[in-house]
Amino acid sequence: MDTLLELVKDKDENIRSRALKALGGLLDEERMISLSISLLSDEGYWVKKKAASILETYNWKPKNAAQKLLFYEAQERLDDLAKEAVSDLNPYLDELKGGNLDLRRGMVKLFGQIVKDLLADPDLIIDPLIAASQDKDYDVACGAVQALGELKDDRAVDPLVNLLGGDLKRDAAEALGKIRNPKAVEPLIHAMKQKKNELY
Repeated sequence: MDTLLELVKDKDENIRSRALKALGGLLDEERMISLSISLLSDEGYWVKKKAASILETYNWKPKNAAQKLLFYEAQERLDDLAKEAVSDLNPYLDELKGGNLDLRRGMVKLFGQIVKDLLADPDLIIDPLIAASQDKDYDVACGAVQALGELKDDRAVDPLVNLLGGDLKRDAAEALGKIRNPKAVEPLIHAMKQKKNELY
């Protein structure tokens, strides 16, 4: 059993996933649940999926926003979580603002789903999404920019215009195109004229 526990930490995703599956009949319920919860944040798709499947067999319920995100994401059910999360967005907003990198990436996907499905009042999520568009991590910032474009709220125009000169220029330009605010036309034209800013 100790060997299998070591293999759960192996570099190879397939080995980690198989070791987790093999441990299913060897560990007691408490240890198996604890191990599976920890593996919801594994970088391997199949490991996360297997961990979520094991937790489901034990009728385990996530205890906080971070666990809910990881559990639903591993099951590819962000749309279900989006519907559930809108009843109390605050714990999810807290994770978006201050969670670790993986959680921030997941939370921005969740908020993208909430925006896509028109589930929440824009007033509740516009400011956190604008803040996330300034995140140092490209994936978090990019997800926030895309969600702002889907939100189509004029309050996002100035922050998006400010991104036209950086790494997110294409995504910011697309988002501004979806918002269709005349205020963005001149900055977009200016950005297109800059040789280093290829927007298409």
